[in-house]
Amino acid sequence: MNLLKILSAEQKLSRTQAIILVASGSVTVSFTGIIIRLIETATPFQISLYRAIGYLISLLLFLIWKYENKFFNTIKGIGSYGFLGSFLLGAAAITFVQALVNSPIAETTFILATMPIITAIMARIFLNETLSKQAIIAFFISFIVISLILFNDMRFDPSFGNLMAVI
Repeated sequence: MNLLKILSAEQKLSRTQAIILVASGSVTVSFTGIIIRLIETATPFQISLYRAIGYLISLLLFLIWKYENKFFNTIKGIGSYGFLGSFLLGAAAITFVQALVNSPIAETTFILATMPIITAIMARIFLNETLSKQAIIAFFISFIVISLILFNDMRFDPSFGNLMAVI
């Protein structure tokens, strides 16, 4: 069974629910840098490992609760694109921790703030998505603000941490 068929049969989120979900995710992620910096005895590998175990347990419990007897079919239904997406998401989690450990939190956060812009550009290139004029203007303004913040003191530092944030 295809995962898209399973998900398309589910109820869609309303706009308000989606905004609340995105906002709560953003607030949660914004504290990650501070929390990781407060961990003094763990290595980046250990932090990534325990985060991955936490994500795995949470995701498995959610899938078991949501799909009950269709649990294994749902996992099998992700296909090669789902597997690739899962692999890339795992790599992103590891590079996120590396970025936070090896560069200033503010720089990492501002680099990560460009993700929606990059995603929209890639969607335009690879999926032929259309971008509204308002989105293009917002992306342009965001890019200028992010650039000003990153290059404010004119010390662009192409460090390992910044590279991990971009990846």
